[in-house]
Amino acid sequence: MTVYGAAVASGELSIEPNRGQSGADVRYLARTPHGVIFFLDRELVLSRGGDVRLELLGSDPRAPFAALEPRVETTSYFVGRDRSRWAQAVPNYARLARHGVYPGIDAVFYGTGGKLEYDFVISPHADPSQIRLAIRGARQVQQDRAGDLVIKTPEGIIRQRKPILYQVLPNGQRRAVTGEFHRIRRDTFGFTVGPYDPSLALTIDPVIESSTYLGFSGDESIVASDGKISIGTASSAGFPLQGAGSRRGLDIIVRGIGGAGIYVFGGSGNDVVTAAYLPPYLHFEKGLENIVIVGYSDSPDLPTDLSLNFHGRIVFPWQPDYGGGATDAFVLSISPQASFSLPFTPFLSYLGGTGDDEATGVSVLNSYARIVGTTNQPQFPVLGSATVTTLGPGGGLDGFIAGASFFPGAELFGLTYFGGSGDDRPLGVEYSAGGTLITGVTNSPDFPSVTQTNAGGHDTFVLKADNDLRTLHITASTVFGGSGDDKGVQVLTLPNGNVLVGGVTTSPDFPLLNAAQATYGGGISDIFLTQFSPDLTTLLSSTYYGGSGADKLTALLLDQVGNLFAGGYTTSRDFPVRNAVQPVFGGGSEDGFLLHFEPGGSLHQATYLGGSGNDRILGLSTFGDLTIIASGQTASADFPITKPSQPKLVGNSSGFVTQISTNLIGVAELLIGGKDLRVSTPVSVGILNGSSSAAILVTSSDPTVVVVVSRSYDGLPGAASVTLTGGGAFAYDCLTDTGRADLTFSAPGYPTRVAQVECYPPTLQLGFSSYYFAPLDPFNETIPLWSRDRQLGAYLYAARPD
Repeated sequence: MTVYGAAVASGELSIEPNRGQSGADVRYLARTPHGVIFFLDRELVLSRGGDVRLELLGSDPRAPFAALEPRVETTSYFVGRDRSRWAQAVPNYARLARHGVYPGIDAVFYGTGGKLEYDFVISPHADPSQIRLAIRGARQVQQDRAGDLVIKTPEGIIRQRKPILYQVLPNGQRRAVTGEFHRIRRDTFGFTVGPYDPSLALTIDPVIESSTYLGFSGDESIVASDGKISIGTASSAGFPLQGAGSRRGLDIIVRGIGGAGIYVFGGSGNDVVTAAYLPPYLHFEKGLENIVIVGYSDSPDLPTDLSLNFHGRIVFPWQPDYGGGATDAFVLSISPQASFSLPFTPFLSYLGGTGDDEATGVSVLNSYARIVGTTNQPQFPVLGSATVTTLGPGGGLDGFIAGASFFPGAELFGLTYFGGSGDDRPLGVEYSAGGTLITGVTNSPDFPSVTQTNAGGHDTFVLKADNDLRTLHITASTVFGGSGDDKGVQVLTLPNGNVLVGGVTTSPDFPLLNAAQATYGGGISDIFLTQFSPDLTTLLSSTYYGGSGADKLTALLLDQVGNLFAGGYTTSRDFPVRNAVQPVFGGGSEDGFLLHFEPGGSLHQATYLGGSGNDRILGLSTFGDLTIIASGQTASADFPITKPSQPKLVGNSSGFVTQISTNLIGVAELLIGGKDLRVSTPVSVGILNGSSSAAILVTSSDPTVVVVVSRSYDGLPGAASVTLTGGGAFAYDCLTDTGRADLTFSAPGYPTRVAQVECYPPTLQLGFSSYYFAPLDPFNETIPLWSRDRQLGAYLYAARPD
């Protein structure tokens, strides 16, 4: 496993002009991962919960601003329902200058390495004593022995480092000048400057550092990313007005659509992303599937009127207005079809009533979606023609599942409210051709259709349902756990049809079977991985994983060749590592972790991922080439990065997107062939030392039964062995109707892999085919929604006898 590329999602500090996305007094603003810096005529405002204002006393409020060093990316804001306040394609800059802020003195602002810097450039013979900084909103301002200003606020400490002063000589060399802050009044400071040449320009360079105002609490996070598009939550850009009407909060942020675009959606409150579906990039780019984002909001003014035109159809939001309660769920769908001046068409709707509602998970199949969440209201409102049903006695906090379509248009088919008499919270959902799986946590003794009963206070539930999008028909369900609290976080179907549930447990007696770690690691929690038979009636395996601290699972991923990955975060300094990229805890209070299980179930690698700050993995995705995309949140300036697209972390906390390669050869463990029937099959190779061009030797254990060829279209006879470069695909021929042979895959620096080929007589198959792919009818999976000219075809294939 190799970390070979990473990008801090927010980039270096970017400064943008106010085009209506903030208050009228704001000229420019800079979005940081956990707060916003506002530039006004006379002052600089650091906003986070409370505000600290740096006023330039006696400065010229008419001094012009000049944005310098434009960046490639732009930012678009769709916040609130006042379209006049929406701002599209706002340019971003690296530096902001104010010319003549005092006579003969310019100010230049920029960000670097998680710090806000501002230079005062004093022209020859200008007077630096004109500069006076008034610090407003602080509880106390002190000057320490190092000459730094320590600004204490209710939200934390801001430190202005002792300024660096210098002059640039005619020969280009820099000469240091002595100088420091000096107090003029209790909250007002200037600069004391030592001897210097007044005929040359003088630069005074203070640096603002803050673990509170430039990041700390983890507001910006990336929930999902495919390496091109990233989705998460970020601090709002609304200016905190003094007195009533202050806007503070979080917004939905989507990066990477249409190249370097950043798009912000939200309202006047907090809008938090909990889960997102990202289709394969080519599917999205070609208009075959939509991005679907879910979460919760307390904003009464989400822009649900973003667009009414979807593929030539008039589409209205399912619920245009806030339903009430502390929060409503929201659903945001993004279609690649252009809409007006946007490169995509958005659809945004509330989903909730008078209670407290949150969407917690989403899964998509052929543009049909299953959305799960929680609510404490006795019944959801009726939304259009959608079917609303209730399953179970209900009570306390209960779950809901909605069925919807996002192509073409956006349609809500049905919504089911489900749960027992206690609290029930669904967290993970998988929607596949084989059915719908949901996992979460419950303390209800009467959870619907269970095969087991609660063992502790809160236990994990997992249920299986058919794919009727109008209502929930449970076909199997179980509750399991120990004497502590157990929470299912993610669920997926393994290639053999078994069901895997991953979650978090505090139970020292959690049910185990064939465990990789048979004892509780200690501390607050361990993660668990539990496997059931497809009907959920038989426990097949169950294990702890964790150390002596708190270990929390957030994501599960199955790649195309059956490798299983689990990600999350841990406080355990003794987290059990194996073949680790990062074998030791990086620092801070928590690091991310990543586990990799091979298709047979054995643990291949376990590693930390983090630096000296706090780090969390929140999402996993795959390129399909043994490369994993880990996304999340980091507060580490030394987050482990090699070959970065952006080498520095901005702010003390930010979202991250990291590419991690598994140094393996990927191929299916079982291959089927027929006599004289050439079969092509994919093989992939993980990046090793920055390269994926490994020469792979494929060797048949019995060339009288199975031979191999590098490409299916070569027309060449098969051989006992062949060399492939960089993966892709190869082909094999069975020379007999019965028999088997092992294919060995080897390459320098990679573990050897073995796949077995079984040979059977070819079978002739007759059938109709369509020119175009037709999505399945969600209510009758055997009937296409539409089709084009169909053709009768015949082909040969080999299959394992039942």
